[in-house]
Amino acid sequence: MTLGKDPQDSLATEKTAKLTIPFSFKAQGSVRPFGLLVHVTRLAVLNTLATLTVAWLPTTDKTITSSNGTDLFKASHGKIRGVNLGSQFVFEPWIATKAWSELGCEGQESEFDCVMKLGQDAANKAFAKHWDSWITKEDIKEIRSYGLNTIRIPVGYWMNEDLIYHDSEYFPHGGFAYLEKLCGWASDAGLYIIIDLHGAPGAQVAKNAFTG
Repeated sequence: MTLGKDPQDSLATEKTAKLTIPFSFKAQGSVRPFGLLVHVTRLAVLNTLATLTVAWLPTTDKTITSSNGTDLFKASHGKIRGVNLGSQFVFEPWIATKAWSELGCEGQESEFDCVMKLGQDAANKAFAKHWDSWITKEDIKEIRSYGLNTIRIPVGYWMNEDLIYHDSEYFPHGGFAYLEKLCGWASDAGLYIIIDLHGAPGAQVAKNAFTG
């Protein structure tokens, strides 16, 4: 996976960092308990690498490297300042009640329930329309214009359709293509991308797939 331009370097027109799976990280220097605030998200089921996010790393020598030696964190670049793209691919009805109703999902507790209600073909069309309009290329440009440098994209394991049982698991199909398009917009805008596996197989709360 190739990361976009360094948002902190206005002259970096071609600066990229290529990371490989697997990766590891290490922090050098003394660290007080709970002082190392490192959030690492890895989307293994989609066979793609999420970027490493360091909101703040209170160590003497801030060094984090991938398995191939790439420096994943440069203290001089400052803090991650980003926004979460909630309900783009893992719909949480409480975030967007109106959009949930427009999908035809009003009264349903999850995407699973909504797909069962609408039927697979109708649900695929409804969710494709949502994926194409909830977050647009102009939204990404606006995010960058506010001085933010990172977006977080929650995804569900079901976006890798090889992992689901089509006769008993009801999720909208086709989201991965929209994820690729969104990541392309973000990369072009010079934003870092965190892909968050927000819905894993199983769930902490019944009928809330996004709590997996």
